[in-house]
Amino acid sequence: MDADIAHVMAGTINAPPTRRQTQPTSQQLRQWRWASTRLLVLLWCFYLFGIWLLSLQADSPTPASHWMIWCMMIGLMVIWPAMQLSQSRYIVRNNDQESQDGLPGEPIPVPIRTWVVFVQWLSLALVNQSVLWPMQITAGWQTMQTMWLNAALLSWSLLAGLFIAVGKRTFSSVHRSVSMLICIGLIFGEPLLQVLAAKSWYMIISPVSTINQLLNGQITAATTTHITTVALAACVGWGLLGILQATRVEN
Repeated sequence: MDADIAHVMAGTINAPPTRRQTQPTSQQLRQWRWASTRLLVLLWCFYLFGIWLLSLQADSPTPASHWMIWCMMIGLMVIWPAMQLSQSRYIVRNNDQESQDGLPGEPIPVPIRTWVVFVQWLSLALVNQSVLWPMQITAGWQTMQTMWLNAALLSWSLLAGLFIAVGKRTFSSVHRSVSMLICIGLIFGEPLLQVLAAKSWYMIISPVSTINQLLNGQITAATTTHITTVALAACVGWGLLGILQATRVEN
């Protein structure tokens, strides 16, 4: 009897401790979220520098400036959403545990908050200012032309950021894929429809027609109304998403 009790006690002492998954601290979450934003800004600077080097191959400043604007628009509406929505989750590991892959702690999925996507958009928009306004001198743009080009980039990228924030609220790959398709459709949907229909019209959703007119120096009522409408739609969407975020308790 005593031998059996001693054997059971020894087995209990030598048994490996059970794994327990604790919630990450607010400091861990904050570090991971800010780290992702800093990395995004760094990659965006490299991206702008790369397309600037390519634009130097142009014969004159006009096609070079057009190339820069279109690459910036594609980067904000396709590359940025693809980077964010392809990351299914953020991983936070606790230092007091050891997982099977040899790294400390068990992986914990962390949903991204709405304000993080907005801060990312604001950071990219601020970096763009250092590239856009110097092009006014090299390309010979008017001040109003540069302002409306800037407004177009800000409006459509803010709308794309809205769908990024909606997609990042869940770990579902289906929701994220739908958000990515919407972002791509915002810029390439109407041009594709025009090719398939063999017809041409002023695009209502896509910024292609508006950007083309602004790059050619045509500041019309249609272009300004289009940009203003998109900006208002993006602001209303962000406002509704912010209210939903405030009423929802996230981990």
